[in-house]
Amino acid sequence: MLDGFLRWFAGWMDGGGAPWFVAGMVVFTFPLVVVHEVGHAAVCLLATDGSVTLRAGRSPGLWRGRLGRLRFELHPLMPQPGSGERAGQAGTRSRITPLARLLMFLAGPFASLAAAALAFAALSRVHGGGRRFFLAAAVALGAFHAVWNLIPNERRGWRSDGRRALDTIRLMRGRELDSGERWRRFRALVTGEEGGELRTTERAETLGRGVSRLLELDGTRSDPLVRTAGRAAYVGWCWRHIFHVSAVGDPQVNEALRHAYQLRGDAVSTRIEAACTLTRSTSETPSGSPRDSAEQRDQLARRLTNADTSWSDGGLSRDQAELATRYGIELHDVEQAAGII
Repeated sequence: MLDGFLRWFAGWMDGGGAPWFVAGMVVFTFPLVVVHEVGHAAVCLLATDGSVTLRAGRSPGLWRGRLGRLRFELHPLMPQPGSGERAGQAGTRSRITPLARLLMFLAGPFASLAAAALAFAALSRVHGGGRRFFLAAAVALGAFHAVWNLIPNERRGWRSDGRRALDTIRLMRGRELDSGERWRRFRALVTGEEGGELRTTERAETLGRGVSRLLELDGTRSDPLVRTAGRAAYVGWCWRHIFHVSAVGDPQVNEALRHAYQLRGDAVSTRIEAACTLTRSTSETPSGSPRDSAEQRDQLARRLTNADTSWSDGGLSRDQAELATRYGIELHDVEQAAGII
């Protein structure tokens, strides 16, 4: 079998198929990303009455526009490696049922699979070596895109559609948390009793560096004031994680990310820049984020009031604690919009 494959591969190379195949991979990459995101966006449009956003390629997009409730931003070039920017993204801020969310995550890979099937059907009708190899690239790329995204995996903070779908199924099978259980989980995350997998080195760096920059603190991570500010930011991050508000598709969060991507920093610096931008823009909002309800902001304000002694013992004023907590909330929204959580 191996000898047969090697003979076929040698014949393929000698027949001039490689340049056509490579050209097809280059040409079809962007259209297949668009098709994948259209699959996600289609479910959002069918399941909600609100606006839906779609982005494909690097930011800022060359082509921006609106089709009804769909806002799109497209760029034929893919994001630069290491930028932390995803090749594509689609979502909505409107309330969406767990079942619709599950279908949304699955729709992207199946749209890629459908595109691969269409390319395969066209392949069977095409004669001539070069064009067949050109279409074969679309088949291979579409099938790979579908399968790779359906496999539940997480890599460097990126979660595949299959992993997101699996997480949604687990939530659907579990019971809805009541208020008391949410508070228990919130306290457990803050104290470290739960959520060890969430306290990654990268997240700690993003929280610490970002809040130090925001509050203009010059100390190192071991400085008591810096550590207290980082803890306040983590409280905000945990708050958003438990008392969840979807930031996917939020225009303000997307705009902050778009601006941060233009600075071409590493992934951590990009998220810090976006979260700081959002925090400064919401500095007049009492406790929390504009994406919180009034009731949620009141609950968080009470939490901060109860923690006054803890913050002041660490040398942090009430205003600094509120700003640090808001930074943690905005960082969670940025991570969610970027597809990290």
